[in-house]
Amino acid sequence: MSEGVDTGLIPVPSLADRTGNLADQAGALTGAVNGQYWASLLSHALHYPVSPGEPYYIPACSTTAQCVFPGAPIPLPAWSAPARHLLQYIPLPNTPGNFFSTSAFDETLRDDKGSLRLDATTRWGMLSAYYFLDDYFLNNPHPVNRAGANVPGFNALSFGRARLINLGDTQTLRSSGVNEFRFSFMRDANVLG
Repeated sequence: MSEGVDTGLIPVPSLADRTGNLADQAGALTGAVNGQYWASLLSHALHYPVSPGEPYYIPACSTTAQCVFPGAPIPLPAWSAPARHLLQYIPLPNTPGNFFSTSAFDETLRDDKGSLRLDATTRWGMLSAYYFLDDYFLNNPHPVNRAGANVPGFNALSFGRARLINLGDTQTLRSSGVNEFRFSFMRDANVLG
């Protein structure tokens, strides 16, 4: 079974955020440079001096002497290599307010179930056997509830199998007694996400 699922409204970086301009993110650049090592790394990447304890950004900041990122843009050389390369996998906003939403990807579920029951009257009593099997596979394009990503391209595959076996033997002992034996075994194995 395939069914279209909607992502809902997912906040994604704005077009300005993708260039390093975080002026639209109130409070995104709070704090200050922590330690000489970090200040040296920033100085090398930005090609201007950065001091320990210097604030990253303050609204009135207009020069690099007052804060690390005047006007709030973070130059591309200061971005980490993973951030530069992973941003391409996050979709552009397609709804107002820097949100992304789509229902272009289907959730696919295959769920096979079956059972078998046998009963027989024998000289050992009334014998019964029951077997149940449930085998499933789920391809979820937006696995938010499974610690996955809510943007396209990071789907989660979940699959599993449940089995149940019941065996029984019921014997009549004279006219006033019954002896009953039951054995059950269940196994449930799931791989989620």
